[in-house]
Amino acid sequence: MAHNIKHTVCARDCYDSCPLDFEIDDSGKVLRNVRAVGHSYVSAGGCARSNADVKRLYTNRIQTPLLKTETGFSEISWNEALEILAKNIRQISESESAEKILFMNYAGNQGLISLVYPERLWRKIGATLSDGAICTKTGHVAIKAHHGNSHGLDAYDLEKYKVLIYWGMNPVVTAPHQWKHAADWRNKTQGKIVVIDVAKTETAKRADIFLQVRPQSDVALAFGIMKYLIENQYINKDFIKKYTSGFDKLDSEISKISNEKIESLTGVKLFEINYLANLYAENRPSATFIGVGIQKHTNGFDQVRAVSFIPAILGQHRGYFYSNGQSTLIDEAYLSGSKFYGDAKETSQIHLPTDLKNGKFRMLYVSTMNPAATLPNSDAFISGMNRPDVFAVVHDTHFTETSTHADLVLPALTYLEKADMVLPWGHHRVRLSHAVCAPVTQGKSEAEVMQLLAKKLNFTDEFLYEHPLKALQKTLEPALPAPDFDIQTQHFFDLKKKHPTEYPTPSGKLEFYSKTAEKDGFSPLPKLFEPNFQPKKFQLISGASPKYTNSQFEESNGKRGNYLYINEIDAIKLGISAGDLVLLKNNIGELVLKAVISDKTAEGVLFTYRLANGFNGKNINVLISDSSQQVGGGPLFNSCFVEISKT
Repeated sequence: MAHNIKHTVCARDCYDSCPLDFEIDDSGKVLRNVRAVGHSYVSAGGCARSNADVKRLYTNRIQTPLLKTETGFSEISWNEALEILAKNIRQISESESAEKILFMNYAGNQGLISLVYPERLWRKIGATLSDGAICTKTGHVAIKAHHGNSHGLDAYDLEKYKVLIYWGMNPVVTAPHQWKHAADWRNKTQGKIVVIDVAKTETAKRADIFLQVRPQSDVALAFGIMKYLIENQYINKDFIKKYTSGFDKLDSEISKISNEKIESLTGVKLFEINYLANLYAENRPSATFIGVGIQKHTNGFDQVRAVSFIPAILGQHRGYFYSNGQSTLIDEAYLSGSKFYGDAKETSQIHLPTDLKNGKFRMLYVSTMNPAATLPNSDAFISGMNRPDVFAVVHDTHFTETSTHADLVLPALTYLEKADMVLPWGHHRVRLSHAVCAPVTQGKSEAEVMQLLAKKLNFTDEFLYEHPLKALQKTLEPALPAPDFDIQTQHFFDLKKKHPTEYPTPSGKLEFYSKTAEKDGFSPLPKLFEPNFQPKKFQLISGASPKYTNSQFEESNGKRGNYLYINEIDAIKLGISAGDLVLLKNNIGELVLKAVISDKTAEGVLFTYRLANGFNGKNINVLISDSSQQVGGGPLFNSCFVEISKT
């Protein structure tokens, strides 16, 4: 039997955005994920997660539209589902306000057509959109305040660098192909890889040097490194004078901090800090990779911006990498419709659980995300979905914690069943993602649902019915290699990027003392965090799992884990043994996990993998506050304090 190979791109929330090849039999059934031949950034696509996509394609799928009744869910037709949806939109818009309708989406599928294009309809309706602050936004705002925008070095092109520093980033899990470049670089150059983290991660175990810092002490560590560099005359004064402003104010702030204070806050010995500073000084240029986790703290804004300063005082333009998803020149305002319908009202994703519970919205439409699992204070979010005066709609590929509580469930398509384009946030090489197979359910794509619903609402704007691929071509136009470049006929191509030496700030320079932050009422310089230690409480940290992308892959890899990693000294003090069930609780919720005695964390710090499932039917986010950071509106996932005891 002859088999065909179909090409696509993984649409998951990942730095790599791997090219993938799938083998298809003559009947159209997907047989397996074969090792894809990619490009210089991702030479052979795939990982343990995407290798499970064939099983996931056929498992636990939502087959048809479902309407919740008193006895459970009943199957209905697409026409019935769209009529019900349109009726609710009209009623709420006419009796109250369209702003009482919330369209909520995020990165469960990073395709531009799946994620951005549907916003056209919701902007036309006048609905409220969610702000996307649940993940990286605060870090972007932090870097932008000083550099003008947040793009940094090319994380997959490492030849010119002499030392790699992974600061709160775990690429072995979160960016495996980026890590492959780092490992190859080390083998070729004999250069050193440094990891700075609160937990001994999979990457830390493979590093040449690992510094385990206390949570929320990254500003102190960055200041300690810069203090040594300044005092020992390792800084690049010519670069600082020509390309930056406000260094004198930064220097003054750093000089106020004693070495003893830095040691006390970070838990890192001074000789280790000085050794790392020397590595920076003697190995120029360096590459500093800033992980997303360090901005998920109460002081996340300050942590990210402080770390981004280190390469600059040594004479490097954008010597950091945070996320380059915003580095290209695409016209996203065209694709989303904001260019035509204007800016929509936005609401905080982080505050949403309490807002929804308190009746702020009358309708919730969820697409490309699973907020009942991924948002903080998840119990409050579920309570809000279950309010009798809230009509909750979920458009998803699989049954999830969110779809369980919906009033109307609409089947969606996986990335294997539709055309799209993924914009990587680790590199800039793209290709059109083609459908690998025909839909295996009655599911419809986000774009198709948008246009069918627009017809039900009797909207006549031609803009709403523009073919998604034509809209995508226009969106990418400013970033394409040539004016007549056709995205449908090219295998791979590079999008144009913003210039690395330009700083679109008020001064036109890298501003150590940020005029933007000062104007917005925030500290122009990073602030040192003084922890308020709470007796008998532990700081709970979570990180990415090798087997799951957030809540995805339970269909193929089973339920998410239920393990809690605790330092041996803490375990002895608490009388906890390996395998014990332990209760974590705070004023928000309770969670039961199984103890693992480990050196993964230091004393006073607990670790579990992201969205860990508890034995009491909850996940870790039942413990997380839905308060947000003052700047950027980011979450506090890693500023969670709990009490712990044996059950």
